[in-house]
Amino acid sequence: MKRLILIAFAVLLPIIGHCETRSSIRNDVRALMRDTRTDGYNRWSNALLDSRIDAGELEFIKLARQPIKTGFITTAVNVSTYALPSDCVVPIRIAYAIKPLTSTTTNYRRLEFVTVDGMDNVGKGNSFWEDTSADYPAKYMYPETGVLRIYPQPSSTYAGANFIKITYSVRVSTMATDSSVPFDGNTFMYTYHSAIKWYVCYLCALDTGLTNVADYYRNLFMADVNIAIGQTNDKPDKQGSFTAK
Repeated sequence: MKRLILIAFAVLLPIIGHCETRSSIRNDVRALMRDTRTDGYNRWSNALLDSRIDAGELEFIKLARQPIKTGFITTAVNVSTYALPSDCVVPIRIAYAIKPLTSTTTNYRRLEFVTVDGMDNVGKGNSFWEDTSADYPAKYMYPETGVLRIYPQPSSTYAGANFIKITYSVRVSTMATDSSVPFDGNTFMYTYHSAIKWYVCYLCALDTGLTNVADYYRNLFMADVNIAIGQTNDKPDKQGSFTAK
């Protein structure tokens, strides 16, 4: 049994990654940027580095679309506009309930994302889509911050509690203390803690005018972002171009 536990730990460790805290990220940034003085005359204050750590965390979430959360929105008859969840950064997938909706089984169909221009092109070039009769929603857009719009607006047959299922990148809490762990302590995000470090180093390098160093750390940050994007979009078990709608 002990051998199995050790094997499992060895397998999971590269996946889970190393857990950082606000303090450890700040200390690593100081070491990388040669700002380890102990007499109080550091180039960057703790407060500035802490704010950049929070900024790096949010920048990663915005670009990489992780961590991910799923929520539900209640719809109403003839209403097309709804508020996104307050902790939503970027919607990833919007799906709509397929009737019949039961207490034990609820299936959802993915809605097609379109832009405002795309909506205007619905119906062979006319811009009267807002006057379309209520029916089963087929498309969505989010033209304003915090707003989700579906088309067509739901009819009485296709409106109700939890009819919209939304998967989105979630805004995490700011790190309030030096022992705070990035991404609200989500263990599956441990491997991306280094991305925050690279982002802070990137900003600090810009302060010094060392654009080549800034580019180096920006490339490290974007490498982590691209890995995360790949995990969201291209899973190892992906089979061809099949997409469940």
